[in-house]
Amino acid sequence: MNGLGNTLVMGGGAAGLSFAAFLKSLGDSKVGLWLRDSQRGKNKIREIRENHSTVRLRTKQANLKEYEGGCRFDQISSNMSEFKNYETVVICLPACAYVDVIPLLSGWDELSKVKQMILVAAPLGANALVKKSLGPVANEIDILSLSSFIAAVKFGASATELIIKGKKRRIYISRPKNPALTSSLTRLLASWEIDIVWLERAIEVEARNINIYVHPPFVINRRVLDRIYLHQEHPVYLYRFEPEGPLSLTAFRTMLNLYNESTDILDRFGAKTFNLLAFLNDDNYSLPESYLSRHDIDSFPKQSFEGRLALLMARYGGLLVDPYSEPDAKSGEYFPFSKVSIPVAYALDDGEYQLPRSPVEEYLLLQTLMLLSRACSTDAKTLHELAERVEQYTVEFEQARKVRLTPSLSQIKSFARNLADATIDAHL
Repeated sequence: MNGLGNTLVMGGGAAGLSFAAFLKSLGDSKVGLWLRDSQRGKNKIREIRENHSTVRLRTKQANLKEYEGGCRFDQISSNMSEFKNYETVVICLPACAYVDVIPLLSGWDELSKVKQMILVAAPLGANALVKKSLGPVANEIDILSLSSFIAAVKFGASATELIIKGKKRRIYISRPKNPALTSSLTRLLASWEIDIVWLERAIEVEARNINIYVHPPFVINRRVLDRIYLHQEHPVYLYRFEPEGPLSLTAFRTMLNLYNESTDILDRFGAKTFNLLAFLNDDNYSLPESYLSRHDIDSFPKQSFEGRLALLMARYGGLLVDPYSEPDAKSGEYFPFSKVSIPVAYALDDGEYQLPRSPVEEYLLLQTLMLLSRACSTDAKTLHELAERVEQYTVEFEQARKVRLTPSLSQIKSFARNLADATIDAHL
């Protein structure tokens, strides 16, 4: 038994499917899978059902082989009314998807049977907003935030094949009211050799989401935005240095400035500041100590600004390939950990264009932080500069093609307002 009882996982991405597979592999409780009612969601449901409701986790890396395996889900649907008698709900979705998911949960007849709700890689303010939106029934549910997914996973040749690229070393979780849930989650994550740090408040956990500090300076970069909006033919990879990707001295300066502004804001709401390099290395994907020493990591906050830039560049230089992978027998090449492609804006059937998850997620985060900054009167120069860059590209794209992008910037701003207001209300 996995200790969570019958569990409904909401999310059809690689992260959601892999988390559902992870739970199913650990016990005989029922695991259901909800996917959004979209064309992509329907296609995935069809593929998985045609494969006997089974997905398989694979990896090319020797140090992750023990996590390979397959599992069969008990139920798959995009219709919430079909899911009955679930004690746990796990949300593994992008931040903007919460706009649609929260009303679904509020109107779900089975919600009163849910004992715990787990928000995986919870976006900033999500826990507070879910509690506020669900109303009095939320008082009867342990609603927890997890700082990240348990692993970096991508789809293989189909929706039924999941490729594990790496796994987390440490995850932060908001402490539940029920001690038995603490024990269950500790046992679950121990099976993947992941340490847990329990924090008292959800905002503290959400502030440990690595995407806050890494994605905005890398995604909202002219090289990446040119790829997303202008469909430049040559590929761009998110974690590679120029010209293959956005990484450069300028990008790392932006990262440090963003970290300083963000942690200053979040500190006002009860999330303590931390050593950025230790967080990136120790909690997420680490480098061998021969490459990045313990002294370098621990002394990071005391270094000069230029010294911190050099250490960040060294870290990402060390992750261009997976340092723990085995070289290919023929080519001698190591697993290209940094080869993360950038999706582009694409046309929908109704003539509108869909913005991909990036930069939507990053723009939502920036808007949420800017609203929180305004509430506590802190500096937000870098946040504003990055947000304005997204706005410039979006306006130019829509004017040049005479189309509209979805979601619109106004829709994203509206949801950011909901997240920020819920966070402020929870802090009062």
